[in-house]
Amino acid sequence: MKLKITGAGRTDPGRKRANNEDAFLADDALGLYVVCDGVGGKQSGEVASRRAVDALREAVVAERAALAALEADPSDGARPQVLALVERVVQRACAEVHRARQLEKGYAGMSSTLDCVLRVGRRLAIGHVGDGRIYLVRGGATYRLTEDHTITAEQVKAGLMTEAQAAESTMRGVLTRSLGSQVAVQVDRLVLDVAPGDLLVLCSDGLHGTLRDDQLAAYAAANAPFDLPPRLVEHANAAGGPDNVTVVAVACLAPAVDTQSMAARARIDAIQATPLLKTLSYKEQVAVLSIATSHHFEPGQTIVREGEAGREMFVVVRGRLAVSKGGAQLAELGPGGIVGEMALVDYAPRSATVTALESTELLAFSQETMIGLMRSDPSLGMKVLWSMIQGVSSKLRRSSEGLAGPR
Repeated sequence: MKLKITGAGRTDPGRKRANNEDAFLADDALGLYVVCDGVGGKQSGEVASRRAVDALREAVVAERAALAALEADPSDGARPQVLALVERVVQRACAEVHRARQLEKGYAGMSSTLDCVLRVGRRLAIGHVGDGRIYLVRGGATYRLTEDHTITAEQVKAGLMTEAQAAESTMRGVLTRSLGSQVAVQVDRLVLDVAPGDLLVLCSDGLHGTLRDDQLAAYAAANAPFDLPPRLVEHANAAGGPDNVTVVAVACLAPAVDTQSMAARARIDAIQATPLLKTLSYKEQVAVLSIATSHHFEPGQTIVREGEAGREMFVVVRGRLAVSKGGAQLAELGPGGIVGEMALVDYAPRSATVTALESTELLAFSQETMIGLMRSDPSLGMKVLWSMIQGVSSKLRRSSEGLAGPR
């Protein structure tokens, strides 16, 4: 049965601003949800955010044929096409804001942040530019799916400033990316497999500047999805309302039994349980999951064979695997277990044979897709590589200790 996605929003000028430079869209029919925060002051900020929202909606409407094709293709292989579609529509919106900025003298300094969620079949595609945020509330916990594009956020990421120092800095609102400041912009994109009960919250900095991330789950638990935006706007205004505040809540609804959504949850759970990847943030884990392909094996099937070449790493989602060498079983692996991580960095033959003991689902990561991740997101790629080095180092240390022990 089709997963139902529905959303609602609220915007308010706040307590300190006379005008509202935020704009939003919650369009269930189109499956598009957007929050934009205009930059430029006076009337141009309002124009920038409104034009960004309208241009994005028009761009998505123009992609309806591509959307229909992607909705009909739930395979892992369609993920790059979903990301490419998000890139296209956000770039069209950026170009439109930039065009207005260039042609109309009164709008010379305007630009906008942009956060959007687009329904593509059973997935939600995310686009992000600026310092708005998108959160996922799942299972009573809050996960931030975006990173702020500000000078202070980049300094925190580089280890040059603490979060507390960033909160007090006079540079905290200075953007490093915005829609329309140039004809094109670097867009953060993500594809999220959703499950019943998931809630996404898009907001401008007028909310997250007054609300800790861990407070959001409590608000979500206490309010129905459609009641959440006005409650969060009230929270921001009760905290002084220092800025315009906009909130869009997107709820994922489905029957109590939904095997496809349960499978999607099992995949992210496996990623979180994998030692190689458990130190990553939730956003980074979702990004890594997006480059994986899913494979099913029946009992007795061989996944890798000792001595053969291989260029894929496998993560167990469900089921059990037997690891053997020279015909002798060495270990069993369950959900979160890893097979063949060294295949991502060298061409050495497989050191063991791995066989399915029961019906098993694996996520496969190829050397090519991991290299692509490192190129598209060097920071994330280096974190994964460093985790791999630590994992291999730990294995070598245990092996050395075993060889050095009593004989």
